[in-house]
Amino acid sequence: KKENKGIEPGTPKRGPVIIDLKAEKSELSSESESQEVQVIQSINEAIEALDSGVSDVKSIDGIMKLGMGHPMGPLQLADLIGLDVCKSILEIMHTGLCNEKYKPNKLLIDLVNKGNLGVKSGEGFYNYSNSKKAEVVSKRFLK
Repeated sequence: KKENKGIEPGTPKRGPVIIDLKAEKSELSSESESQEVQVIQSINEAIEALDSGVSDVKSIDGIMKLGMGHPMGPLQLADLIGLDVCKSILEIMHTGLCNEKYKPNKLLIDLVNKGNLGVKSGEGFYNYSNSKKAEVVSKRFLK
């Protein structure tokens, strides 16, 4: 028999959300947190940092590229995935896991509501009107 390790009997097990956007439902998994969950959480945290004025778009992405060795930063990745898709995933995770850290940031909600969905709409955190590369920061985020 496995040792309980301090978890009260009857405590619900929480794990990452398995997302099925087509069916608009989520299931809780008892497996450990997946890389996908960590990526979407880092995107939301980067948006929070931008929204709270901690840093700017290029700096946030640059820190992750240089400091973590990632091929692109979280804001550029969000634009590539689609801001509407990121918002939907976060909403499902927030509801399914009952955890405030997955609540979509108000800046993300605002961008989606205004139709700024990233690469597919031509603008998100970056402007893609002249190129599909994240080279020009959206005017909204320039100081």
